[in-house]
Amino acid sequence: MRTSTYTSSAGGKIGAIVGGLLITAVASFLIPRIVLSSMIGIHSTRVLLVAFVVVIVIGVVASVVYAFVLGPVTIRTTPTQVELVRGGRLRHTWQRADTFFASSIIRQTTNGIPSGTTRTLLVTGAGQRITVLCRWFSRKTFNALIADLVPQVPEPAMPAPAAQSPITISTGTFVIDHAPVRRSRTVALVIMAVALLGAAAMIGVGLGQEYFDVTIVIVAFALVMVMLIATALLLRGIRIPRQLTVSSSALTVDDRVYPLGQLTSIAATPALYENVGGRAVTMVDTTGRRTVIKLGNFGNRSFPDYDRFLEALRGATAHRPGLFTLDVA
Repeated sequence: MRTSTYTSSAGGKIGAIVGGLLITAVASFLIPRIVLSSMIGIHSTRVLLVAFVVVIVIGVVASVVYAFVLGPVTIRTTPTQVELVRGGRLRHTWQRADTFFASSIIRQTTNGIPSGTTRTLLVTGAGQRITVLCRWFSRKTFNALIADLVPQVPEPAMPAPAAQSPITISTGTFVIDHAPVRRSRTVALVIMAVALLGAAAMIGVGLGQEYFDVTIVIVAFALVMVMLIATALLLRGIRIPRQLTVSSSALTVDDRVYPLGQLTSIAATPALYENVGGRAVTMVDTTGRRTVIKLGNFGNRSFPDYDRFLEALRGATAHRPGLFTLDVA
């Protein structure tokens, strides 16, 4: 019996550990030095050392448990049933015959900055609905899981027309408004600057005059971080094109032309995702090279004709079934 296994990626687990250790390092400094010493007035070296060790131990243990036990999810499938494993234990078993599977993908952004993607498996059966958060599943793994659980239903056969009608090719030029991109970039930069400089100032106050040099270093580091974030936001805005043109033979992005005859795959973000994440068009050419065109994440504010753009792509590629698809993950 064929069994397929889909599980959280190793990269996600490593990222969880690294994030947990960074938080632990910050907490191990702030709790003894600022909370216990400056705010509460505890100055005993032994007490502060014990607090430091306790924070480190709790943080490391919590990070490892979360990354390898509580966080990861494993889904095993066979031709007759589906099993959910979490924390090394079998949590659920569903029979394929009487269970309906669906997916939900939400792309989170903070002031226009992508902050993550939540991929969820929706299971309905036996009078109940269960939501399974597929934490740290890669796009490839989640797509394979959904393709396994939700088989594509073939379209019903249509009677052959009396005469073969020519395929209608859609064309058009579509403009992306960069004003929302600029506004979001400015707001994000201001928030980041205030947060970083505020945190640096609070740490400096907690350290006191005797650590003035350390305070200067922390503030300088915060300023460098603000400049790096500003540069990243600027480059992100530059990467979003201003104009897309769809013709019967090519997709033109600003002044760059991508001939349809040299592409093996075109995948675009569905219009339904306009309010939950960034839009993009991903193209793969005959050499295997993958090109991603970011279209922003401001929905109809910046790209009101996105629906028409998708229809134009669908029409321009109608003579090559399978070339154009919607990227649901």
